Amino acid sequence: MKIVVPEMINDMVKIVIDPVIPPKDEYEPDRENSFELIYRDASQKHGPAVNVRRPYSHELIYPIPSLKPLIGVKKVVRESLPKA
Repeated sequence: MKIVVPEMINDMVKIVIDPVIPPKDEYEPDRENSFELIYRDASQKHGPAVNVRRPYSHELIYPIPSLKPLIGVKKVVRESLPKA
C-alpha cells in the first residue's frame, strides 16, 4: 500500500497534468504506467477508439443476490385476521 498509492498518483499526474504543464524533472521516466485504458474517443492525435467497459445493469451492481434491493417489487402485506 505504501508503494501503490504514490505510484498511482504519479501515473495520474503523468496522464493528466504533464501534457499541459511539462515537468522540470521526471520521476522514473522508464517505469510503465500501471493504469489500464478502458475508454478513449477516436482522434487523430491519440489513435483509435477504445471501449472495454461493460454495460451498466443491476446485475453488475449487485452480484450477490441477497444484497440486491427489491426495486419495483411490491411488498405483500398480510391482512391481520380479526380476533375472535
